[in-house]
Amino acid sequence: MLVRAGWSPPRPDDRILEEITDDIERLTKRKQDPNTRDTTATNELSDSLIRCLLLIAEGYTDAEAAKLLGIGMETVHSQAKDVSRKLGAKNRPHAVAIAFRKGIIN
Repeated sequence: MLVRAGWSPPRPDDRILEEITDDIERLTKRKQDPNTRDTTATNELSDSLIRCLLLIAEGYTDAEAAKLLGIGMETVHSQAKDVSRKLGAKNRPHAVAIAFRKGIIN
């Protein structure tokens, strides 16, 4: 197997961050699309809250999400609470279910 000097395969964390970035770009376009199913819910969530929601949906813990996003664990916890509150969810799994149902994440 030939490997170029300085090259290494992408770490799983890098792939997740790329996917999240792609999702944020897609959601930003959806916010601007008047034909979106539920623009209110999408517009209520900032990009940072959507990043947090996406990691919750992928099953990351607060500590893992904090490390990936480069923020504190308490910030992740606070953002998760904000997501739940803004979506009217009882808990994190409920927030993910609401987000899927409303088309915020897929």
